[in-house]
Amino acid sequence: MIRYILLLSLFWLTSKAGAQTFYDAATIPKELLPYASAVVRKMEVTTEVKDLNNTINHFKEVVTILNKNGESNADIAVWYNKSNRVKYIKGIVYDEFGKPVSKFTDKNFSDHSAGDDASLFIDSRVKHYHPAMVNYPYTIEYEYEVLSKQTLNFNDWIPNNVGATAVEHSTFQFICKPNFNIRYKELNYAGKAIPGINAVGFKTYSWEVNHIKAFRSEPYSPDPEQYQTIIKIAPEKFIYEGYDGSFTNWQELGKWVYDRLLLGRTTL
Repeated sequence: MIRYILLLSLFWLTSKAGAQTFYDAATIPKELLPYASAVVRKMEVTTEVKDLNNTINHFKEVVTILNKNGESNADIAVWYNKSNRVKYIKGIVYDEFGKPVSKFTDKNFSDHSAGDDASLFIDSRVKHYHPAMVNYPYTIEYEYEVLSKQTLNFNDWIPNNVGATAVEHSTFQFICKPNFNIRYKELNYAGKAIPGINAVGFKTYSWEVNHIKAFRSEPYSPDPEQYQTIIKIAPEKFIYEGYDGSFTNWQELGKWVYDRLLLGRTTL
């Protein structure tokens, strides 16, 4: 009987510990706090090329907002247009102790034109959300997926792209068919890409960073590419807006832009 009670108690404690998240602000490593107004606890970015006109972009982030100066990190903006469709968006907001406060989905986002002061007309739009939190610190966990009909432009991976923001853990994985060739450039990255093959035979390239300290945003500071971790990817073959092309050098890409996109369109 005593053994049964001990086993039951152990099971209850294990279940309780497993149900807890690591989103308690007190669990942030102390060495990441200097100059930080927010801390990215976890970021997972995946780009999967299913075909030349079928790319899946998945983004997941958990970020803790430490004070008012870190509020920009809680802004969620998802851009889309006729070639890039938002499949879903969802998230949870936690309080200082990692307790869930509220949930949100695509329905809670505002949706408006992504036009700027320089454009007469633009068909891109943006979905935007900002949690209504007034007590610091708090944590926001969210993820979304965007389906793209093109394989020319891939977003750069920049885990530490905001000043006064530390990064606890961030990963980037690029997945593609065996015959889809890419070139990539690593800036301020200590390691090297880890190549592999997944369960369905697709090629994978993986990058990972841990414990990046916050940096100050200062006027006249150097170009961010001199100190930020950045991974850039370019395809060898692609489809963009229904036009196929090749990108083995800049001259070839420039000729494709002129011959396929611009030729004959300058006459009003």
